[in-house]
Amino acid sequence: NDAPRGYNRWAGKVFEEVPAAPGGSRVGMNRFSRKQKRDEEALSRRFVMDPRASSIDGRRSLTLDYSAENGLFWGTMRDELRQVRPGLLLGLGSIGALGGALNSAVFCLEAAPSGPSGARGLTPGAG
Repeated sequence: NDAPRGYNRWAGKVFEEVPAAPGGSRVGMNRFSRKQKRDEEALSRRFVMDPRASSIDGRRSLTLDYSAENGLFWGTMRDELRQVRPGLLLGLGSIGALGGALNSAVFCLEAAPSGPSGARGLTPGAG
């Protein structure tokens, strides 16, 4: 589990509206909440977001690369997202240190409205 201490439930991702990374890439972070207090959130595991070829099939995907700021283990994490329909993304998450794309975890994200900071949030899909 890559949640900050005391936050044990993955609650989605937040994407910043303003390009902030080198080369104009967009950035974001994972959201975590406490099991008993879901309205209390913390952000962790910053990523850089770019369209790239998928490590699975070579087709274009939205890649979330965690290598820049997350240390030796978590820095090998990579998510690949594809839009299934407007507002719904299917993702494959992998950690290079644990086998990379050959050991991926599937997840889905649903778009949430922009928050007060202008960041766009995505929450785990219900299925």
